[in-house]
Amino acid sequence: MSITFENLSYLTTHEMWELMRDLRIPYCNIEEVEKEDLSTHEKVTVPKFVPRTDFEEMKSDILVAVSFMNREQRRKITKKYEKLIDKRIKQSKVIDNG
Repeated sequence: MSITFENLSYLTTHEMWELMRDLRIPYCNIEEVEKEDLSTHEKVTVPKFVPRTDFEEMKSDILVAVSFMNREQRRKITKKYEKLIDKRIKQSKVIDNG
């Protein structure tokens, strides 16, 4: 089994973020936010990390990163996630067959 666009949907958001971290894909966007400095009462700009939730784009980024890896690198990183996906696919088939 290999990771495909369709079966990435079986991962939770957190698991996708972990996979992205393992692949060194940014899984947070950084936004500049104005906050008030409590000691000086001045407005200062600070970075705010916002986790990504653009799932279709996240899946595409994952597949592109995986495609650039050699076989050994791909196997090392994706093995854990392939097992998770396979387990969830089997669970969904059991539920569907009820």
